Amino acid sequence: MQRGKHPGYSVRTERWRYTEWDDGKEGVQLYDHDADPHEYKNVADDPKYAKVLDEMKGLVKKNWPVRVEGGKADGKNRSK
Repeated sequence: MQRGKHPGYSVRTERWRYTEWDDGKEGVQLYDHDADPHEYKNVADDPKYAKVLDEMKGLVKKNWPVRVEGGKADGKNRSK
């Protein structure tokens, strides 16, 4: 996905959705779907979610070890 000229990568677990823009340089978003199913409150800056944030960042790195241009992956970059 893209936000202007900045690539975005997102992962979703049963409880959380995490998105980072330009490897986090242009911002990150973390939403708790148990408490906020409509994603109104970004909790990425809340220190109590630092561990969750690190885990979700790790999932992004695992799923997209090679970054792609234009927000379109061919599926070959995904790790198993």
